[in-house]
This record gives sequence, structure tokens and C-alpha cells, in this order.
Amino acid sequence: MNLSLDANRPSVAIIGDSFVEGYCLPYKKSFAYLLGDLVKDKQIINLGVNGYSPDQYLLYSRRHLKNFNVKDIIVAFFPYNDIPMVFRKYTESQKLGYSKPYFEENNFDTLQIFRWKKSREK
Repeated sequence: MNLSLDANRPSVAIIGDSFVEGYCLPYKKSFAYLLGDLVKDKQIINLGVNGYSPDQYLLYSRRHLKNFNVKDIIVAFFPYNDIPMVFRKYTESQKLGYSKPYFEENNFDTLQIFRWKKSREK
């Protein structure tokens, strides 16, 4: 995320994974930069993070967007791998080399977050 953003300026937030981040692209070819070229009256806040899934988008955006004057939000995701990652448990994601919070359905209408707890080695 660009730390030189103006907290009071009307903004468009883009939330997603490596596609939004512009992973492996020159900045001027990224989705955020190209959108910023088209939308002159609002600043673009790029919250794309390589490897994130929608549950992490939610947590990351809750943490950062409250500090800005966000007027529009664009959420970009790839359902093939992003949706299954929401329900991946810590032990499953650990095999991929990272850890993440995970969600479980609660009474079929809400999601409950669980954070992994690192086991202490003795």
C-alpha cells in the first residue's frame, strides 16, 4: 500500500491478490496504475497482496480502509483458487509455507474466524 496517500481525498480501494497487486509487472502496467490513469478525481488505494484469499482481503481492508475517505471498492478474485482458500485450515496452509486465519460456517448463515496458534516447542 502506498503510504503517501491523502487520508481525506475521495478514494477507490482495490482489494485482491497478486492480480490486483500487479505481481511481476512493472507498476505502470498494473491494474491500480491503469485505473488511476482513468479516474482523475479519486486516488487509488491498492490493497492487493500476493497469495491472499477473500478472508484475508476482509481482514486487511478492515485494518486499512478506516483511515481513508473510500467512496468505491473493487474486489477482484479468481474463484478457482481464492474461494477454497477461505476454508483452508492452518495445518493445510502451513504445508504451502505460510499460515493464515481461517473461517468456518456458524449456523449456516455466518462465518466465524479462527486464528492459528503457534505451538510452543519445549
